[in-house]
Amino acid sequence: MTNTFTKFFCLLFLFAFARALAADSLLLRSGDRLNGSVVRADASGVVFHNASLGDVHVAWHDVEWLTSDAGFVAVTNTKTWTGTFTAQGEDITLMPASGIPVALHANDLLELVSPEVYRSQLEAARLPWWRGWQGTIAAGFSLVSATQSSNNYTTNIALRRQGGRHLAEPPRSTTLIGFQGSYGSVSQPNSPTVLTSIYSANFEHDQNLSPRFFILGRAEFAHNFAQGLQLQQSYGPGLGWKPINNAVAQLDLTAGLHFTHQTFLTAAPASFLASDFSEEFRRRLPGGMTWTEQLQVSPAVTQGNAYQASASTGLVVPMYKQLSFNIRLADSYLGNPQPGFRHNSLEFSSGLQLGFP
Repeated sequence: MTNTFTKFFCLLFLFAFARALAADSLLLRSGDRLNGSVVRADASGVVFHNASLGDVHVAWHDVEWLTSDAGFVAVTNTKTWTGTFTAQGEDITLMPASGIPVALHANDLLELVSPEVYRSQLEAARLPWWRGWQGTIAAGFSLVSATQSSNNYTTNIALRRQGGRHLAEPPRSTTLIGFQGSYGSVSQPNSPTVLTSIYSANFEHDQNLSPRFFILGRAEFAHNFAQGLQLQQSYGPGLGWKPINNAVAQLDLTAGLHFTHQTFLTAAPASFLASDFSEEFRRRLPGGMTWTEQLQVSPAVTQGNAYQASASTGLVVPMYKQLSFNIRLADSYLGNPQPGFRHNSLEFSSGLQLGFP
């Protein structure tokens, strides 16, 4: 019996030792060492999973030494390799199946992912247009029933699809669809009911010219009862730039022209040509949280008082699997509202958000 337990514990020790040897090793310039596994990497750095810390993003310049025995697919602008790799700072050495080492600089790396993830990306690119969408759906509501009764409902839908991925190229196009809505009413006996009705929808298709620059076509629709705006339609092209685009943060800057037609509740309609300048920033935060911020300014070209501006910011806090808590603050300014209505419309909403890959 003693010999059986001794053999069992020896096998258990050897198994644990083998697992420790198989783990990827990350040495930081600060002297800290992490054991775990490489999740993915790009030009900005590597995402490393540690049992105690979870997924940690480390910039390449903070890496003293990184080695991984797992197979990865490394994608650059010119070629794709499959094999193991090591990294010292921003210098990356790939060891493909051919056995001939390949030296890369971190700036050359579009992405480094597992073969399973890479295959799924290729399969998603070949899907018909109605499949392969990613995004979130958020909703919130509040109810009050007393002498004064009120209800308020908010909805936010954001869909995204990338297409045209080839073996050594980033996605060639991105399609975005969004919808935001807020409806509410306040009523009490012997008083008129006060309504809140704000809706907006947008469609955008981006065609990439390079990893940083793209052209776009955009259509937007808006209704805002608080500004007397029955319906606003805008259509036009634009040019975009991605100065920041990595696993942690993305920044998009766009500029364009669009034709706008407005109809109001009782005022005369308006049609004009306008320019637009926008920026959108998205950043991953510790704990899996995501912060987004957006700003758009639209001066009118043919009707001076019809300038517009909008801004929004939001925070998504993960709760359980794909379920998150959503907080959003949005403000819109209309230079030519219907007479008797305010130029500014401020909206705060919170609720639950469901994401789907």
